[in-house]
Amino acid sequence: MKFLILCSVIAVAASQTPQEQLAQAFKFLDNNQDGFIEMSEMKAYYNTFDTNGDCSVDLGEFTAQMTGVAANSPEARGPFNYYDGIDGTIDNAITCKDVDLLFSKMDLNGDTKTNLQEFDTVFPKIQAGIQAEIENLKTPVGK
Repeated sequence: MKFLILCSVIAVAASQTPQEQLAQAFKFLDNNQDGFIEMSEMKAYYNTFDTNGDCSVDLGEFTAQMTGVAANSPEARGPFNYYDGIDGTIDNAITCKDVDLLFSKMDLNGDTKTNLQEFDTVFPKIQAGIQAEIENLKTPVGK
């Protein structure tokens, strides 16, 4: 459900400037609205996907949070593949280790929290990586 909300926030923000879109996504992840995304907030978001609590989100768990997106569509599989491969390993699971690595990429100054400036620097790269995965899945094999 939270994924759907985040996607809705980003979709509504489509009429906004990129900076406003990023600020809205940041605010969504900053549960306590203290101006920082902390690991506990990232883990809380992750746990909405990890429905069986095994520290491993498979494609089924991931897409269960999406409404109106077919499970094996590029729009579902692309983000899943991006987050799955963040540790350099494609194991068909987004693990707690992947979340730790994602958070460390966002925490540019190493203070164990991510501020809006860090988020604004890193999140567009994440979005580009996800979009590349989606486009790759849409490209017919051999083309």
